[in-house]
Amino acid sequence: MSVMLLDGIVVAEDLYHSSANYRSAVVRGTIEQISGNEALDA
Repeated sequence: MSVMLLDGIVVAEDLYHSSANYRSAVVRGTIEQISGNEALDA
């Protein structure tokens, strides 16, 4: 799973000086749904 959060876009007069400020994370593993007391403890 990968997640990205866009914090802001910097717009300049030309394309080469424009940028995006962002944070991202990549999580590797197996996803398992939990419920009940396990979900509260997590």
